[in-house]
Amino acid sequence: MYEQGLQLIEHQEKKDDVSLLPTLTMKDIKPDVERYHLEKSVVNGVPVQWSAQPTNGIAYFRGVMNTSHLTEQQRSLFSVFCGVASKMGTKKHDYQEFAKIVSSQRPLIISLN
Repeated sequence: MYEQGLQLIEHQEKKDDVSLLPTLTMKDIKPDVERYHLEKSVVNGVPVQWSAQPTNGIAYFRGVMNTSHLTEQQRSLFSVFCGVASKMGTKKHDYQEFAKIVSSQRPLIISLN
């Protein structure tokens, strides 16, 4: 055991060969980012923007909501709402079915109405 400890110390004190690590240079980085067309429309009176992205079938959603009309108590609970929103059921799916849909890897659009 003592010998193994000495070997371990010796190994840990060796300089790592950083040439083995993958590295990037400025030549590897494009000078400008890829730009994607932004679509704009109105859905049920709500302005909506979307942009097709190369995400390997994963859908991302980012929303903005005016919370100025909420009371201070409601604002304090808003993060709880955001945390459980994807764990609730919908008109067409109970909470278990909806959780399976949300966690699945296939692209899917769901109406919460």
